[in-house]
Amino acid sequence: MKHLYLLAFALMSMLSVHAQFDTTSTLYDFESLPNGNLNGQDNWQTTSYNTSVDWRIADTLFANVGKGIFFNQVGPSVGASASRAFDTTFPGAVFDNTLSIYVFQFDLVRNYWGVDVGISADLNNDGKTIKTDALEKALIFRSSSLNGESITVPNGTVYTLGNNLSNNAWFSVRITIRPFTGNFGGTVDVEYQPVFAPTWTSLASGLPLYADSLSTTKTNITRWDTFYLHSEGATGKVDELRCTKITPQQTTGLQSISFTDLMIYHSQGHFIIRSDSQILYEHVQIFDSLGKLIESHPGGNCSRIPTSSLNKGNYFVQIVFQDGKKLTRQVSVF
Repeated sequence: MKHLYLLAFALMSMLSVHAQFDTTSTLYDFESLPNGNLNGQDNWQTTSYNTSVDWRIADTLFANVGKGIFFNQVGPSVGASASRAFDTTFPGAVFDNTLSIYVFQFDLVRNYWGVDVGISADLNNDGKTIKTDALEKALIFRSSSLNGESITVPNGTVYTLGNNLSNNAWFSVRITIRPFTGNFGGTVDVEYQPVFAPTWTSLASGLPLYADSLSTTKTNITRWDTFYLHSEGATGKVDELRCTKITPQQTTGLQSISFTDLMIYHSQGHFIIRSDSQILYEHVQIFDSLGKLIESHPGGNCSRIPTSSLNKGNYFVQIVFQDGKKLTRQVSVF
């Protein structure tokens, strides 16, 4: 497994630093599947175009230890799609109407025409998503040496991200999804790094997601339920699909405090915290979008916390009461 030690360290760090958040992470690394065609293995379904060649499982083509999948066929309009429903084995990919943020991460080697990795909504309930299912492909990252990198959001908007990844090398891509914060129904960030590199490089931050929690289409993230992959010719490789769900704990344990008693919002360069109940709180903590503590301030029953040192984006503001209970809200700095 390519990232065994790095993943274990990252998860232990996340759980220790972010104890005030409920964090669920799921990794799919293909290790338990026998070499050969991917189709039919562990509920994966594949569809090939203009070829009999399929996505395959192997460990001989991968520079790092462990298995992965690849498609290797060249020709006009040649390609192959693969998809798998999340089902109960993917608790990190349960998209819902909460204040959760979602981190979708994967490894890939791009080809000339393009490798797509993303999430789809199986709206027709046929158990799969294929290349031509335009109404189901919800959030798709594409990488190709011909056109570079891009990401397509649920309403069909395509964001061009530049030409950043090199050929014949493994890269990790991390997509952070904030469905119900910011403008236009949520935001999405995209980062990449060479596999095993120490730092991430941003491709885009705060892109409008255009999510719609009331829609019956793929723009409603509660309909997202399937991994979607596609390789358009040449040799595309994919491995280590990872979904992480980070949810702030919302309960305080104080009967006299309700969500309407506390107002937390951003205005004129400050986080404003007001309470109608006059119950004092001990201090206020500010966390970044991934739950890392960045500031701590004394409490009271009314606070104005300057945000001039913060970049534009989404933050968690956590109120810590005198009895140790906590209340967390997600607030955007524009």
